[in-house]
Amino acid sequence: MNKNKFQQNRYRIFIALFIFAITFSIVFITEKDIGITWDEIYLNDDAARIYVEWIKEAYKGILSGNFDFLSKTVIDKYFGAISDGGRINWHPPFARIIGGISWKFFTPYLGEMKAYRLPSALFFSLEAMLIFLILSRFFSISAGLLSVFSFILMPRVFAHSHIFALDTPVSAMWLLTIYAFIKGLDDEKWAIFTGFIFGLALSTKIHSALIPLSIAIWFLMTRNKRIWKNILSITLFSLPTFILSWPWLWYDTFARIFSFEDDQIGDLTSNFKVTYYLGKSLASSMPWHYVSVMFLSTIPPLILLAFFYGIYITVKKNLNFINGENKERKEKWDIALLLLSNAVIMLAVASAPGIPKYDGVRLFLPAFPFTASIAGIGFHYIIKNFFKKEWLKYLAGLLYIVFPLISLIRVHPYELSYYNILVGGIEGAKKIGLETTYWGDAFNRDFLKVIEKKYSTKKILYCGLPQKKRQLKFYYRNGLVAKSILDNATCSSDAFKNEGYYDYLVLNCRQGVFKKLEWFYYNFLKPEYNTILDGVPLISIYKSPF
Repeated sequence: MNKNKFQQNRYRIFIALFIFAITFSIVFITEKDIGITWDEIYLNDDAARIYVEWIKEAYKGILSGNFDFLSKTVIDKYFGAISDGGRINWHPPFARIIGGISWKFFTPYLGEMKAYRLPSALFFSLEAMLIFLILSRFFSISAGLLSVFSFILMPRVFAHSHIFALDTPVSAMWLLTIYAFIKGLDDEKWAIFTGFIFGLALSTKIHSALIPLSIAIWFLMTRNKRIWKNILSITLFSLPTFILSWPWLWYDTFARIFSFEDDQIGDLTSNFKVTYYLGKSLASSMPWHYVSVMFLSTIPPLILLAFFYGIYITVKKNLNFINGENKERKEKWDIALLLLSNAVIMLAVASAPGIPKYDGVRLFLPAFPFTASIAGIGFHYIIKNFFKKEWLKYLAGLLYIVFPLISLIRVHPYELSYYNILVGGIEGAKKIGLETTYWGDAFNRDFLKVIEKKYSTKKILYCGLPQKKRQLKFYYRNGLVAKSILDNATCSSDAFKNEGYYDYLVLNCRQGVFKKLEWFYYNFLKPEYNTILDGVPLISIYKSPF
């Protein structure tokens, strides 16, 4: 490597580390702004703490020479446990183990909420850094920076980086696998790493099983013969890594792998959540276009425009190679095609019949780092092709960042309710019948202060929020609500069937979970208090008319 190349790489790495640090700092500072959500307190926290208990037992056993922690009985006790939320082996353990370790070590310093959410912030920051490293290597520093801003300024993606769930981790592990794959095209060590990283990606969430499909489709389009070291590594190391990372698979290995696979495939047809979509509450009949509508309506318009131009320029350049043009520049457009194929595969599979469709963009979150990468390429070439004067190029780049940034700041901390102007914002989304909030994010510290100040001694029925008072129990455990609020609370998935007396009803305005009485409150009664975004209620307090 010549001196200039070495200095350029050092410069890129320095910028990448700076991006990681800044991105992490922003998420870390704002982590507690978003209310604790369904999956965080439904199963992930139980699983994380149970896994940590096994790690503690393993540590003590190693020190004392007692290896009972490796026995089937002990493994099944921890990794096959049934918690309050259900079976903890419903998903692989990698992200939950990391969450549990973070919870164990950082809770005394940060509190439970931040300790649980810390790994998601790290995974998100890793994604931002990897996006820059890929794009700056094959295109330019400016393309890398534009791609990073495209990623971190997507409101819903930014919001999920605050949540202790599996979606940001699997998105990051998918991108890390592709990063290692790209490096592995030229470097044998990275090719070996690809197999291990893909194994850990599989141990994060089932989405990762799509990675080989995106690589296979890319190979068919490019015929890149440098692929085989990566493929050999994936063949040799990924499955063993997956098994080693999940102690539940150490016994009856293949039977359990197949039973897990059957569970997941069965989930595709049976475990649908009711979702309010285009004015109807739907479950098993969710149409394929849900994914397209949510994708197109939740990305800031400038980023969306850049993404489509990025698709155009990527396809155009690759068609030129088929026609025998620009062969010396083929590599970078091969990489662009790889990034695009990963976005398309995730979106296509998420759109397929029988695949669960709910929770906004959560179930196809791995598509977004690749979408942002193509958007960065797209806007880089918009600037290059349409703006000749230098000051206009800088102005265009600045506006590309400023407008989405303003949108992000304006909706914070309700990014999971963000809709772009193509549907008329959240007000337009409500009019066409889309869900306007998530599972509990609006039930945050600000809302708790209202409850504590005005309603701490009132009997309150909570609807459209996690059952069994999970959020309130979490907040009480962490000193955020008084005991009286917890004691006077009742949770219900159907307010009409609630038999107990209540003074007030708190309604999380996720229309997909509304029953008849919730719709009555929402449509016909005036709330005493509303958390609103652009005139649309996200969570409301109603005085009981009964």
